Formats: sequence, structure tokens, C-alpha cells
Amino acid sequence: MRKIFCYLLLLGLLFACGTRKKSSEAAAAAAPSEESVAAASPSRPGRQPVPKQDYGGREGVAIDLLRGCAARTPGNIIVSPYSAGVALSMLKEGAGGDTWTALNKALRCERYADAPFFTDEYNIVESANSVWVRDGFPVHVDYTALLAESFRAQVELRDFTASGLPAEINRWCSDHTHGRIPSIIGRVDPSMVMLLINALYFKAPWQYPFLKEDTRTETFHAEDGDRQAPLMHRSAKFGYAERGGCQVAVLPYRDWNYGMLVVLPPEGTSVDKLLEKLTYEDFRAVRSAISYREKVILTFPKFRLEQTHTLNPVLADMGAAEIFTSEADFSRISPARLAVSQVLQKCFIEVGEEGTEAAAVTAITVGTTAVAPIVSHPVVMRVDRPFLLALVDLSDFNILFAGKIVSLP
Repeated sequence: MRKIFCYLLLLGLLFACGTRKKSSEAAAAAAPSEESVAAASPSRPGRQPVPKQDYGGREGVAIDLLRGCAARTPGNIIVSPYSAGVALSMLKEGAGGDTWTALNKALRCERYADAPFFTDEYNIVESANSVWVRDGFPVHVDYTALLAESFRAQVELRDFTASGLPAEINRWCSDHTHGRIPSIIGRVDPSMVMLLINALYFKAPWQYPFLKEDTRTETFHAEDGDRQAPLMHRSAKFGYAERGGCQVAVLPYRDWNYGMLVVLPPEGTSVDKLLEKLTYEDFRAVRSAISYREKVILTFPKFRLEQTHTLNPVLADMGAAEIFTSEADFSRISPARLAVSQVLQKCFIEVGEEGTEAAAVTAITVGTTAVAPIVSHPVVMRVDRPFLLALVDLSDFNILFAGKIVSLP
């Protein structure tokens, strides 16, 4: 019963298709300044907690990130709100003044302090952090100590002129994503003094696996025209809801610790239009609509996707433009004037009959120079047209990956 209760709550954090439209940016704009929020960090002793207000939370961050990337990248999208959140939270610990406020706004007052995920012989979910610092560059010891303690970050001092450094950093990323993200950096820019990295890996089998013999080549009505693609078929007890004409299903992974939420818009409705009006309130509104059915007859595509996003313009739209300018205040990292030069994220996801594998790496480059209703009959849900998805941790509602699939190979 506990898992079912958590499961119902989870869906309040995920994609729903309500008709009520309310700007999610309004909540982000109302985010308090550094002086009005107690940051849960040893680097800020003496601060007292303030009453918790609703600024959209992690589901708001996930919508902002997915929508921002979708606005700049046509076609399929896969991002990791959790990986980005952890890397940006590490950066926020070194910010002060208006820069801290800007990052706090982008993160909707969330602090993604890294913590171990549930993992067993079936479910493998791993998150790792590293901080690479130019040897000899003045960095406050309490900052790196905080990252090591609160984020379990591996702190490395290196000669940034060494030719083998990019290969070492890339090897770390590959090792912590089981080879799915083999590289994140091509070279070390002369202005670079620090690199903050989060690596996230997910692999889990379905609670209700699809049979390979039931996978058939059928028509997927892609955004750019119909095409033939492998579609899987399964009848099982899935979480299910209908809202605003959308069908919403949750496909649980083994033992119900994780799940994939799928949102299928009504025929004739663009998934991009749905994403444009989606708010975190819509996420939560589906909570009362979700239910379990004796049978959901599901058709779902088999697919693989790899993608790279430069998140600088997305983060600027989320309110953190200052971190890329000469006005940035990272005085809690170093006495030197610093700015973020690039926030890069690489993601991978593969969905098949047995389960799902996904990985992400988010890297933040810091330099000394700034740059710019319930029924009694079976439900049929045929996901043969564009849809939204999210991979989530059912224990604490973290949205690990979020995506938009509009076409198949």
C-alpha cells in the first residue's frame, strides 16, 4: 500500500494534460533572494529555516528544462533534470549575492544534494560527482570540502595544460555511465580553471516485460510523416488516467521503485503545443485522476536516442543569465573573478522489451573570463504518435530523465 500511495503522489509531479493554463515562469520569478531563504548548507551557518513556499519544485525545473531544450532543438528530446540540478546545485554553493539568487530562481529554490538511490540486482541507479580544479588556482578549501561532504564529489587537482587531461576526464564520465557517455570534453580551454561534473546512470527491467515475439513493425505517425517502426505490445496493470483528452500511463520497473510516465496527447494535438502550456500545477492535478486497471492494453515503441545540449540559453531563460557574465559572483569558490563559460549535457536512453537503460553527464565549465474517469472494460492505449515521457524515482519523486519523442528511425 505504501508503494501505491507513493505512486499516486508521484503522478502529481509528472506530466498531465490539464486545460487550465498558468504560467510556470510566474512562480520562478517570485523566487526569493538569498537573504530570504535558508540554504541547507554548512557554508552558511547560523541561518534559520523559513516557511516552505511552493515555487514549482523539481517538477517545475523539469518542465523548464525540457521546454527550453525543445524550443531550440527540433525533433526528439531527452534531458536529465536531476543531473543538471545536481551540477547547478554544486555551482550555487559557490555563488553569492545576485548570482546565488539567479541560480536559486533557475532551480526553483531546490537543492539537489546528491544521495544514494535504491539499487539492487535488478535496478541499477548511480549518480557520481567530480570537481576538476586547475593546480595552483586559489580555491576556498571550505568550498571543495562542502562538495566532498554534501555531494560526495571527487575533487581532483590537475595540470590543465597536460595533454592527457581531456582523456582522463572523459574516462571518468565513461566509467560512471557504464560506457554510455564516453566523452564530455574535447580540449581544455586556457581560460578554464574548474569543471563541475555530474554523471547519472539508470538501468532497470520492466515489472511487466514485453515479449519479443509480440513486437511488430507497424506505422508510427511521426511529426514528419508516417514511418514503419518496431512497436511493442503488453496487457497488464498499469497506472492510468485520462485528462484533457490525454492518456497518461505509468510503466513500473521491477519491484515498483522506479517508473516511466508516458503522456499521449489526443489525435490531432501537437505534443509541442501541449508542452508549451504545461505547468507544474498540471503535474499535480493528475493525482486525483490516476487509477489502476485490471487491464491496460498498451502499444509502445521501441527506441534509442542520444543527444547533446548546450544549456547556456536555456538557463538564461530560466533566470540564471548572470552566471555567464562578468557580473557573476562566485566569491565562495575563489577570490578570483569567475564566470561560467558553458553548461553542457549529454544524454542517452534505450527502451526495449526487457526494460530501459539511460545515462547523462552534465558538465559546468568555470573560467576566469565571462561569456555571454474509471471504466469496467479494458483500456487501450496505443502510443503510435508523438508523446512525452519521464523516468522517475518513486521513493522521493525525483525526475531523473524527461523527454519528447516525435519520430522514430
